[in-house]
Amino acid sequence: VVVGWGLLLWPHGDEGGRQAGSFDRNAERQGPHGQPGFRDISVQRGNGGGLGDRGPDRRSAEVPVRSAMSLKNLKGRVAFIFEEDDFDIDQIVGVKNIKIQDVDELAALAMSSYDPDFAKSVKPGDIIVGGHNFGYGHPHYPPMKALRRLGITGVIAESFSPGYWRGEISMGFPQASCPGIRKLVERWDEIEVDWDAGVIRNLAK
Repeated sequence: VVVGWGLLLWPHGDEGGRQAGSFDRNAERQGPHGQPGFRDISVQRGNGGGLGDRGPDRRSAEVPVRSAMSLKNLKGRVAFIFEEDDFDIDQIVGVKNIKIQDVDELAALAMSSYDPDFAKSVKPGDIIVGGHNFGYGHPHYPPMKALRRLGITGVIAESFSPGYWRGEISMGFPQASCPGIRKLVERWDEIEVDWDAGVIRNLAK
């Protein structure tokens, strides 16, 4: 399965056949809560079906992906899918632990309320998937520092909260907005984020 994404966000810090989804030239729009508009991409399965009104006979027009540098593709398993919208990332380590500065301690706490074995199950290269307005609220840096320490290399979500988005991009943590992503992946599927092609591939399907 190949999925087209909405907005490409690339890192600048040091932390760190199939049928492709087609670009919709007229899909630039204002995001939620006044965030920058996302370029929505039609999502198509390998047999030509997909989300929305785009069927197998609709002609697609590919346009170059905006990029500031050549990036190595992200390739890893979907370590977790946050199904809820407006997810507050402070919940990843627990609000009561948000002031902890030791990253190893934070990593040991990460996701324990969702999956007690998360820290043991995740491995370097894994990716997490979120819903709409991911990072809602007043996000702090410790939760994502904890996930990076465990090996998480990026986040794919339906859309992002502006505050979270700006903060994590400033930390050099790759983010990609992909409408419909939750319907097209399952936990532990292996996926690939192809920056140059502008697609996310589900290698397990």
